[in-house]
Amino acid sequence: MESVCGAGNVQPPVPQFYFGVCTMHVGNVSTVKLDRGFGFILSVGGRSIFFHYRELSPHLPFDQRLLHRTVQFEIEDTPKGPKAVKIHPAD
Repeated sequence: MESVCGAGNVQPPVPQFYFGVCTMHVGNVSTVKLDRGFGFILSVGGRSIFFHYRELSPHLPFDQRLLHRTVQFEIEDTPKGPKAVKIHPAD
């Protein structure tokens, strides 16, 4: 592999997938799996989007009170499919 940053600094190959983030979306939390640390948001368009508890703002505790809560979020494309990120209350 050829060095592009000077002697001894070899850059790894570029990943074959693209991580893109789009605009804000609105939806309701439809599923919360407390024991597994994730859930799903049903977007206004009817799409079910995966989320991990680490993506929740501090104003959204990860517990049963989150169920059916209206949230705003961004969608990030990952190798495993779309994921909700930067999730915060819509109200």
